[in-house]
Amino acid sequence: RLESVLSMWSFLLLLCLGALVHGNNKGPSPNFIVILTDDQDTKLGRHGYTNEGSMAAMPRTRSLLQDGGMRFHNFFVNTPICCPSRTELVTGRYYHNIGAPHGSCMHIDAEKNVFNASGSVFRLLQDHAQYKTGVFGKLTNDQGRYFCKEKPGRSAGMTVVGAPCNFNNYYATRWFVKHDDGKQGIVDLPYQPSTYQTAQIGNRSIDWLKRVEPPFMLYIGPHAPHYPATPAPWYNNTPFDSLHAPRTVNYNVPSPDKHNMIKQSPPLDHAVDTHIDQHMRDRWTSLLSVDEIVNEVVKTVEQRGIQDNTYIFYTSDHGYHLGQWRVACSKEQIYETDIRVPMFVRGPGVAANSSVYSIGGNVDITPTLLDLAGVQKPDFMDGKSLRQFLHPTTTNQKETTNSQTHSQQHVASESTNGKWRDRFLVEYLSVGSYYSDHCDIWYPDGTWHGKYEKAPFSPHKRRHRECQEKQGLGKGDCWFVDSTQSNSWRGLRVINATHNVMFAEYDHTWKFANISSIQHFEMYNITSDEYQQHNIVNQLTKGELLTWHAELAAYASCKGGHGAPSNCL
Repeated sequence: RLESVLSMWSFLLLLCLGALVHGNNKGPSPNFIVILTDDQDTKLGRHGYTNEGSMAAMPRTRSLLQDGGMRFHNFFVNTPICCPSRTELVTGRYYHNIGAPHGSCMHIDAEKNVFNASGSVFRLLQDHAQYKTGVFGKLTNDQGRYFCKEKPGRSAGMTVVGAPCNFNNYYATRWFVKHDDGKQGIVDLPYQPSTYQTAQIGNRSIDWLKRVEPPFMLYIGPHAPHYPATPAPWYNNTPFDSLHAPRTVNYNVPSPDKHNMIKQSPPLDHAVDTHIDQHMRDRWTSLLSVDEIVNEVVKTVEQRGIQDNTYIFYTSDHGYHLGQWRVACSKEQIYETDIRVPMFVRGPGVAANSSVYSIGGNVDITPTLLDLAGVQKPDFMDGKSLRQFLHPTTTNQKETTNSQTHSQQHVASESTNGKWRDRFLVEYLSVGSYYSDHCDIWYPDGTWHGKYEKAPFSPHKRRHRECQEKQGLGKGDCWFVDSTQSNSWRGLRVINATHNVMFAEYDHTWKFANISSIQHFEMYNITSDEYQQHNIVNQLTKGELLTWHAELAAYASCKGGHGAPSNCL
């Protein structure tokens, strides 16, 4: 009888412990697959702005994840450049809370927040819910340092790893590999077509997916379509050979009411146009291999019979522009092309062909995974769980609808914890002054590997040091991509029943001490000015400008931790 009582108490204790980990979740912990592309826009279609952008190059992904799952139509990144955005995703924290402006990876601290971190999504799932975690491809820009140069490689919370040491080379031969048993080291591959990076990432991911025991989180980080956007050698002849970058109404236009970096840009010439067109073809062609990965992931999940307990998330670290406002390539701007990204979710309980129009962002992904896994979100996290949209109840089901029945400016819904946000913080500190030759372009040359060329950066054949802004407005001799003098900013993207706007402030010191220290303001009504050509900030009264400034300042200083939940919206 005593043994029976002890057994009963042991059973109850196990139930309590399980409840601490899994909260209200029923059944086994779900599996997660997160696919994060690089530089993938949702705006630049074949002939102009669209709601798909480069997703048009990926028919299988659209069929499997959009038609077969949920699309978040208003999904943004907090910072439109690689290392910060990726770190924001895996920590659920805003740029100003992950080391900016003093970090070493584009001003943030990736070592503390990703590679040697107790608060990354990998570590939290591993420590608090016994997940196995696999990381394949590009994680952050400084992964070569932490994975490949330091001994042993740093990979806190990562069960297995397969990552190129130099992800910018689509035929990188040196990889950091960590096995299930914890053994790790550098693997050197031969320089040949099968070494193509996206294929290597896909093959290594699928191999682990076929054998890993649940629960698991699989992170897949293709470098595509980031420049040079080298296509796979088996896609040298594609349906995109005749594709040109869209000549949108804001392509190669003067912008006298924008910040100085853009205001001073000279007209793009034929040589730059040619490079932009080739870059567009490369980007879409490189995505064909990512489309293959998505197809194989879904097929493998179904073959294993785990589709009813596996969520697949697909997004990008930021968007891209090609010639808009005379900026030939890259990201780093406050505009829709750069901050808006694809976001699809497929999984148990997620309605097929459904849509969400409330504002979401990259900082929301980790809180969502933790919520679904039954792990309590740490106080320091700024993002919010999207679970209520994935599994709508009677209080929020009006927001999750068939995509054919709502406009893109649908108002935000009410959550079970109060009103869901109707604005999202974006922020960026320039990483340097550089120009259109920053973007290498891949060209076919009859070989399996092709060749690379840099775009022109000055119509007047200037040298880099002659392009630099000493102060204020430059001479208009060079095509800028980024500028330490005029492209450091913070902004609020607002979508609700009365507003569909972007409000932004620029300060090259990135201190934003008071309103009088702001270099420049920009504000756009996206409903009437989709291409963001008309800065309407001068239409604000002084009181209205002060109100916008105060709200942005409060949002840009939000944080949590030390027992106090984040006060970010």
